[in-house]
Amino acid sequence: MRYIIVILLSSLLVSCGLSIENVAVPASVQPYAAAFENVHGVVRGIQWEFDNLPSPVIGRCTLPNGIIELDNTYWASASDTQREETVTHELGHCILYRAHLNTLDANGNPVSLMNAYLLDATLYSDNRVYYLNELFNFSNVPMLTGVVEHTVYDN
Repeated sequence: MRYIIVILLSSLLVSCGLSIENVAVPASVQPYAAAFENVHGVVRGIQWEFDNLPSPVIGRCTLPNGIIELDNTYWASASDTQREETVTHELGHCILYRAHLNTLDANGNPVSLMNAYLLDATLYSDNRVYYLNELFNFSNVPMLTGVVEHTVYDN
C-alpha cells in the first residue's frame, strides 16, 4: 500500500508541472528562467512581456500580478550575461519577493544582484556564484509588494 501511495504522490508531483515549460516563457528567456528554476525550484504564473519601457528601465516586475516586462531595445543588444542577470533579478522580485538592495561593499561594488542598477557584466560573471548565493540565501532584507523597475546606470 505504501508503494502505491508513493507512486501516486510521485505522479501527482510530475503532473503538477514542476517545470517552467507549463508557463508561456518566450524562447529567448527560457534558458535564463530555466537556470533560475534549477536553483529555486518551480517558476510558475509569471507573465512575460516585451515592451518599449521608458529609458533607462530595462526590466520591470509587477506584483501581485507576476508580470515581468523586458525592454525590447535592451534585450535585442544584451549579452547572454546581461540577459541572465536581468531575468534572474526580475525573478528575484516576482518569485522571491526581494526588494532592491543598493548597498555597496568597500570597493564600491553592489553586494546584491538585487541592486536597482544593472551590474557590470564582468563583475557579475566573475562573481556569479557569490551573487546567486546572496540572492537565494538572504535574510533580513526588504521584501516587496508593488512595481519594481531595474535600470541601466548611465555614467
